Amino acid sequence: MKRKAPKYIKQSRPELTAQEVKFCQYISESMSGIDALKKAGYKFSSEASYYTSANRLLRIDKIRKYLAELREQASKTAKINFNKVVEQWSYIAFGDRRAIYNQDGTLKPPHEWPHEIQVSVASAETIETENGVVKKIRFEPRGEALKELARLIGYGEPETRGRPKTAPSEDKTIYKDIANDEATAELGGD
Repeated sequence: MKRKAPKYIKQSRPELTAQEVKFCQYISESMSGIDALKKAGYKFSSEASYYTSANRLLRIDKIRKYLAELREQASKTAKINFNKVVEQWSYIAFGDRRAIYNQDGTLKPPHEWPHEIQVSVASAETIETENGVVKKIRFEPRGEALKELARLIGYGEPETRGRPKTAPSEDKTIYKDIANDEATAELGGD
């Protein structure tokens, strides 16, 4: 019996199989390599095989070009770029949260808060009680922002290939120190 040639989906760049296209789409949605393979329909007998295959696929030029194309399309659609993402995470990690208060310690109205602080507010709640009004402001966690910044600048790679990539030993120490609360306080945090 003659074997049929695989179906290809026409891309603006190289031709990819339907599974490769799905794999790329899942990777571009921030899935790990292993999860993207599984969701794209690849079948392997072990996690090690998934890891090896994800690694292999991510080194193929046509896959890399298509991933770059997907990222470019996504950033144009969202009107974002790498610098803007880093800037927003920096606001969360390093913003002076005291800026939401007046000199006398009262809370400023939200429209008077600096933009870099507005970005870092996870929620704001006003509760009226018998004794007056209680205002609760919850900020995005600095530790998470610091971890994400470290990942973005290369101190801790995402799990794109199934396993997290570790930074060089001297960088690991810096990354570990930045992630704890004491270092955050030294950097101007809470």
